[in-house]
Amino acid sequence: YNEPVKVPTDYFFHLGDDNFFATYDEYQKYYEESGRYKENAPRVALLAGNINLQNSNSEHFEALINNLEARGLNVYPINSFGMGRLGMLTAVKPDVIINRPHGRLVMGMADAGTSILKQIGAPILAPVTVSELYEKWLPDAQGMAGGGIATMSVVMPELDGAIAPYAIAAQFDRGGLRIFDEIPVHTDKFCSLVENFTQLRRKQNKDK
Repeated sequence: YNEPVKVPTDYFFHLGDDNFFATYDEYQKYYEESGRYKENAPRVALLAGNINLQNSNSEHFEALINNLEARGLNVYPINSFGMGRLGMLTAVKPDVIINRPHGRLVMGMADAGTSILKQIGAPILAPVTVSELYEKWLPDAQGMAGGGIATMSVVMPELDGAIAPYAIAAQFDRGGLRIFDEIPVHTDKFCSLVENFTQLRRKQNKDK
């Protein structure tokens, strides 16, 4: 048997079971050596939410990361739910932040979260993961159940300035097993939106 691997509480990660890193410098070194990093390309910080690689399958994350990187963007996935994520965001200096939300950016310390976001000055987008089968969700006129789910996924993130609560992933039946996976057209449209925001971020106001 292999020795157990200690996973940090707060860490950067990438595709693959063993690619997690406690510090920004460790992740940046890995990213550059992997050949996926693009010099001077826009940076996207991707905050994992309550449906992440630790409690679900990886297909939906892989699709999002691969799509963004195929557009020439550098992606910095972050797993953290406390104050640690604020320091990690500051280290990345992102052009755009993607938050897979479940409540406020920092629960219980809302002012700290919004203060850091103001300093970074990057737009924060909060796409939604549908926690039911896609074929049942698609014809449902309501779209998302009210109460706690809508509050945690849409309303509370908006208090941090988050926009674009666009459904990009849902559950799919794969041989009798429910897994989370991308909604292909939605994921592509959302990643196009992210790319456009990074271009606006780097243009002079007179050129926008």
